[in-house]
Order: sequence, then structure tokens, then C-alpha cells
Amino acid sequence: MRVSRPSQPRRMAQVTEETRALILGAAEFEFAARGFAAARLSDVAERVGISRAAVPYHFEEKQAIYDEA
Repeated sequence: MRVSRPSQPRRMAQVTEETRALILGAAEFEFAARGFAAARLSDVAERVGISRAAVPYHFEEKQAIYDEA
């Protein structure tokens, strides 16, 4: 019996949702620890283990992360 793997778009959508959730969790921590103004997206990205440039792929701006977190 052959087991099929999820298609690439479906798998990427799952990864994207997981990454968004990780970003939100890390952002909550940074906002609580530093406050909105002092929280840096580079610290959020580092906490998640992604590049700083990857954050805008998931969220347009810091305010959008704050609103959703």
C-alpha cells in the first residue's frame, strides 16, 4: 500500500499557519516584557528562529501582530 504525502501547497499552508502561531506567541512575550514601542520584530524573529525578513511575509506591520496577539 502506498502512502501519499500532502500536496506542496497544502503542506506550505500548514507551515505558514504554524509559523504565524509561533510569531504571535513570541510577540506576546516581547510585548509583555518590553511594551509595544520597545518590542522589536528582530527579537520576535530570533525567538521563533526565522529571519527578520520573514516576519513581514506573515504580518504587514508590528501593529497587525499586536492586534492579533
